[in-house]
Amino acid sequence: MSVVTSARLVSTSTDLRRSSISRTGPVHRAQLAHLNKMSKQPNMTIQVLPHAEWAAARVSPAFVGLSYARETSPEVIVLDTVANCVILEDRDIMPGYVHAFDTLRSASLTPRESAAFIRQTMDSITAGNEEP
Repeated sequence: MSVVTSARLVSTSTDLRRSSISRTGPVHRAQLAHLNKMSKQPNMTIQVLPHAEWAAARVSPAFVGLSYARETSPEVIVLDTVANCVILEDRDIMPGYVHAFDTLRSASLTPRESAAFIRQTMDSITAGNEEP
């Protein structure tokens, strides 16, 4: 069994603000509260990519990079598709995903600014008004 020792997440501000059927006001707020709580953990880094920086998000489709043990570079990339997920393990493609993630992180708010954004978005959601 693998244990998560650290995690780095970049999410767009649009995704954090967007409500859906599964994110009613209270549920959406609880999800943001959980992100806010996790952002305070020393092994978690959460950054928000502002809508104005959306072009940086176009560097690649959404992906998850997984590293095990003390690897600093991902050993596996997981791509979600409409029908399934694709797991990439080819070491030759990893540098491209590392570059894509670095591009996203550098265009994002700092972790502190991101935590403030999450709190502000969470605080703006009420049961009758899910969109901040």
